[in-house]
Order: sequence, then structure tokens, then C-alpha cells
Amino acid sequence: MGPKLFEQLGRIARDGILLNALSRGDVRGAQAEADAQLRSPLNHFAHVTRISVVRGSRAIVNATVNSDGVFVVAPGTRTLRAHGRALGTLLVSLQDVTGFVKLVHRSTGAEVLVRGGSGRVRTSLGAAAGTHLPTSGDVTIAGRRYFVRSFHEIGWGNEALANEALTVWILEQG
Repeated sequence: MGPKLFEQLGRIARDGILLNALSRGDVRGAQAEADAQLRSPLNHFAHVTRISVVRGSRAIVNATVNSDGVFVVAPGTRTLRAHGRALGTLLVSLQDVTGFVKLVHRSTGAEVLVRGGSGRVRTSLGAAAGTHLPTSGDVTIAGRRYFVRSFHEIGWGNEALANEALTVWILEQG
């Protein structure tokens, strides 16, 4: 977990409105506060994309920036407590896969393709979307040669506790 995720996870875990709502069993109030966290001006800089609170295997709060909250980078987690009582597990993600692709492309100049186990694809190089990519080596796409490296990550799937296997390819023009 990076320092920015650690900071946001701690900030949200200390949110008095969220903790009070959960303590009272006010799921609607907790959901409203999680939604407010995502809409707040602070979040423009924090980049939190999804907030969930789970109890057991059931999500009682699920707030998302995008319409469905799927295909985001795996969350950081923390147990929420108030007055010594566990209220649930907080899950927070700072980046959806689309934002990750844009960030890596903008920061490095390399092309990026992420494919989820569910079949979802996000890429900075549209012509690569339907191409079989090696784990590493050379590939030609749309008449251009690229050196390819790949690695695996964990994404946050459709369900609050479901993780999705992601493969990330970095393509550098050569």
C-alpha cells in the first residue's frame, strides 16, 4: 500500500459522520457520507474512486466515482472501530484502471494495456486491444515495433470482496 492510499484510508477511517452512522446501524447515512466523500472538493486531489464498508461477506456501503465501481485497482483495507467495537471493514481504492493507464502513459510515454480476467480491456493504444501480446519480447502493432513487458496485479472486481486478476503490458516503441 502506497503512502497516498495509506493517508486516504486513514482519513476516511476517522470520518466521524461515517463512524457515527455505522455505530447507529444507519446504513443509508453511512452510504450518504461515503458518497459525499467522493463528491467533496478534497477528493479532486485525493483521487479516491471507490469506498466500501463490508461486514462478513456483505457490502453495506458501496460508493463509486464511476457508474459501477468495477475495474479499479485493488483496495487498501482497514477495520473500522468506534468505542472498541468493530463496525466493519473499510475498503478504499485510489485509481480505476482507466486512470492508471492514462497516468502511466502520460508519465512514461509508453503505451499501456490492461486486461482483466473478466475480459475488460483498457489501453492507451487502441490497435493493441485485440492483439495477443507476449509476456515479454517484441511485437508489431499497426506497423510499429514495440518492446513488451508485462506483470500481474490485483484489481477490485464487481463484488465488494471480489478481486480480479489483471495483466498489465507496457509497450515501448523500438
